[in-house]
Amino acid sequence: MQRTFGTGAATNSIADLKHTSGMLVIGANPTEAHPVTGAKIKQQAMKGKTLIVIDPRKTEMAKYAHYHLQLRPGTNIAVLNMMMYYIITEGLEDKDFVSSRTEGFEDLRRNILSSNIDELEEVSGVPREQVRAAAIAYATCGPVMSFHGLGVTEHYQGTFAVMQIANLAMLTGNIGKPGCGVNPLRGQNNVQGMADMGVQPYPGRRLPRMQPILQ
Repeated sequence: MQRTFGTGAATNSIADLKHTSGMLVIGANPTEAHPVTGAKIKQQAMKGKTLIVIDPRKTEMAKYAHYHLQLRPGTNIAVLNMMMYYIITEGLEDKDFVSSRTEGFEDLRRNILSSNIDELEEVSGVPREQVRAAAIAYATCGPVMSFHGLGVTEHYQGTFAVMQIANLAMLTGNIGKPGCGVNPLRGQNNVQGMADMGVQPYPGRRLPRMQPILQ
């Protein structure tokens, strides 16, 4: 996220769920690991908002999903690439957002369209029509918030998978406005809060130099 957005923090508040039209949960089991956030996502799904779950397990959240892409463990990138493939081939990218707010789209487009869908389907174990349906829903249902957890970040290709989640959001304009964004569900309590108060040392998240107190 820092490579794509300039910061590794969530792009918006969980309170934005009330403004969203859809939710993507990938590599996370929020009803167990993040029960408050999980309950809020589940409530929105029960109201009829689109829920896409990408997870090998049939979690409690998957029971409420309109689309459950039950991939093989470690194949997040294959499924995300398939989703972007179908968004681009269906002409569902947000062209205005892409042209005015992003860089390198043509390189991304060329790489994605060169994907071997047969191979990605075989590797991930997810039927292409399921991925296509979920991709179209993601791109057309309105503002979408995505949530990813350790099931993404703790794989060896976790960094690139998060970048693809960010690319998916930018491709469809699901960033920078109410009800949409990319939100990591951390492995420990208040990881983001610690960064916000200055523990993570990079520009914008650094405490001023402390002076010793002289007695």
